[in-house]
Amino acid sequence: MKLCFRIKYEVLKKWVEELKGLLIKQKQENLFGHLIGRLLAYSPIGADSYHPCEAVRKIIEEYDSDSLRSSYIVAEENKRGVHTVDAGKSELILHQRYLNNAEGLQAEYPKTAEIYFTLSEDYKREAEYERKRAEDEW
Repeated sequence: MKLCFRIKYEVLKKWVEELKGLLIKQKQENLFGHLIGRLLAYSPIGADSYHPCEAVRKIIEEYDSDSLRSSYIVAEENKRGVHTVDAGKSELILHQRYLNNAEGLQAEYPKTAEIYFTLSEDYKREAEYERKRAEDEW
């Protein structure tokens, strides 16, 4: 298990600020949330076994935006890759995993938790859709 103690908040914050400065300089600041959200989704697990690690959570709380959240969610969903259709069973597992993660983060990192609540709800809807589709096929 990878722990986040290897990612220092101060170092990450400096990198994020440098990226933001470069984007502003190139008149592309509107890409900031999209880029950061997509990158942060690939962070390691935290010392408390929740995703993402603590340094990334702090960055999300500080730089929260619609574009950051939506890019993070898309990147997280894309990490799933190819999967087998199983009448929604795997989606229910993911729904519960993301729900547990969100609940674990909610008190200290509410904006980060919201990302995981959204993922949980997305997979819950997907599970219901897949279950109904499987029933209709029989």
